[in-house]
Amino acid sequence: MTVWHMLSLIGSFNISMPSAVVIALWLVRMPDKSPFWQWIWLLTAGFFIVVASKLAFIGWGIGIHRIDFTGFSGHAMRAAAIFPVMFWLIADRLHHQYRNVGAMAGAVLALFISISRVVVHDHSSSEAISGALIGFFISASFLYRNQHRAQSHLPTLVAAASVMFLLLTPTLPPTPTQSILERTALLLSGHSSPYIRATWQMTKHQPVIAQVDLNTQF
Repeated sequence: MTVWHMLSLIGSFNISMPSAVVIALWLVRMPDKSPFWQWIWLLTAGFFIVVASKLAFIGWGIGIHRIDFTGFSGHAMRAAAIFPVMFWLIADRLHHQYRNVGAMAGAVLALFISISRVVVHDHSSSEAISGALIGFFISASFLYRNQHRAQSHLPTLVAAASVMFLLLTPTLPPTPTQSILERTALLLSGHSSPYIRATWQMTKHQPVIAQVDLNTQF
């Protein structure tokens, strides 16, 4: 496995989503629940946008041929939304002054994850860039709203348990997100077969049969 494939794996549903849940659990412990709800609503909005774009393409072939766009990259969106916030919270646990350093480190990791999606040929540049922009908007909005809040004082035991939990997530079976999206899109569109990139550039009207790996993640 190359470095780029490893980076892509970090942005996968199995790792990024448990990270998002851990962040929510950290935030819900705070006396002020506003950050928790901000996190939930911002991330939900990001997921809705990404999923809607993918359903539109798979079910109806809606995309932008000129820039090879078939839907926002879920890996890029999740990485850019989640890791700057996670690293910000971890740095906050160490010292309030290191918050921004942590957020920047998370942003750099998210940037490389986004690039990896193009390098491993799972997304076009337009899809990775647009997905990352959505994610960075989410994380930047959250961090801007909470930049003046007091330290979270996350207990060391809770932080350690969270890290141990996240270390186990790569060993879990891949979540068949692509298969779920495909079945949902076909159910909504009424088509018998999905649109795929390989033939989408050659036809704008007829869905084509795709061989879908049930373990593929979006």
